[in-house]
Amino acid sequence: MAEVVILEDVDQIIFLLSEHKKNVANLYHNYYKKFPDHAVWLHLAQSKQKNHEFLQRFCFAPKKLSPRTDDSIFKSSAIKTSMEWVNRLIEESQKHDIHTALGYSLDLEQSKIDQRYFDVFQNDAPEIKDILPNITKEAQEYIAIIESELRKLGQN
Repeated sequence: MAEVVILEDVDQIIFLLSEHKKNVANLYHNYYKKFPDHAVWLHLAQSKQKNHEFLQRFCFAPKKLSPRTDDSIFKSSAIKTSMEWVNRLIEESQKHDIHTALGYSLDLEQSKIDQRYFDVFQNDAPEIKDILPNITKEAQEYIAIIESELRKLGQN
């Protein structure tokens, strides 16, 4: 049976998405420490931290945005599963070589959770409408940068 996201659960979804962003930022910080010549991870970590802070503003706060309640957007179980995977990556990050780290980063950047996390909010809310184009553009730029880094490594 599908998990139904009711209004009371939207705060939990937003909180989980925020924590997911924070965990991904931590992973990228680990990669940056291990591979300081590849500044892409510093930029990614800073971006994820900003996303985390944005989402934190709406966790358990008076509703400033109209959250979606469509259960097809995100399920807490899916976010928790992804968070478990990210936590495993954090634990193993010092064992990853550059190719593996870039591959995992690309997987994370292309994931539905990363690509559509703003979908928990109504896109016509002013706070979302003003920043959504920038977030979407930034996400595509990071994917292109990671793919470029992978191509460069393939040429060496």
